[in-house]
Amino acid sequence: MYKKVSRVMQTRSLSPETKLLGLEKAFIDLKVIDNPEQWPSLRGKLGGGPEWPQLTRVLQLHPMVRSMFGEGQINFTIAQSVGRLPSDKQEQLAQYVVVNKISGRFLSTEMVPYLIDNPDASPAQAFEHSRVGGWRQYSSPHQKGAGVPSTEEQVEKFLDACVHWERAWETLVVEGLVHKVEGHPQDIFRLRDASRRLTERSSALLERLDSIDGDAVDSPLTIMLPSKDESDD
Repeated sequence: MYKKVSRVMQTRSLSPETKLLGLEKAFIDLKVIDNPEQWPSLRGKLGGGPEWPQLTRVLQLHPMVRSMFGEGQINFTIAQSVGRLPSDKQEQLAQYVVVNKISGRFLSTEMVPYLIDNPDASPAQAFEHSRVGGWRQYSSPHQKGAGVPSTEEQVEKFLDACVHWERAWETLVVEGLVHKVEGHPQDIFRLRDASRRLTERSSALLERLDSIDGDAVDSPLTIMLPSKDESDD
């Protein structure tokens, strides 16, 4: 059996799906299908190969996601990419991918790495961050050799972003976008998720600012002008 499975695993012309079936059958015959901790010790005997990690990830998928793979709702690339996340995160991501028709390449190279680095993020957050120019720019915003922006520059940048949001809100109201998205669940989901994130972050920012200096935060900036006597000196 080992030789037969090994030939299957090492045949480059065979699809990953075919290799997956062969590996799964081998694990069942060896009575280790329910003991994945024993699988690494069998890698050499079963042919191993560079696809071993991806194949074993698919075999350990959440049952619902594995069913989606078996029914053809997701392909092997998507299945093994989803398998990089904890089991309790897999079903939500797989469903998001199917509903929004996310490509396997975009999922594996952008969304999944983002979700690994940001375990509390939702699939929608991962999609939005990845879609608008790549999320990695936020993890290292300053290019090598570039100076760190001053506090004033960072504040101005934030306020400019707030202006963009206010304009987006005006568009939402003036053009009646809320009514236009009726019957489009994908758009409703994205707008609701983005609005929820903005609400959470703005609330957290307000609480933080209020805790810094109490009433002083709400007080306008007062410019102290020199007295008449001082100006005559």
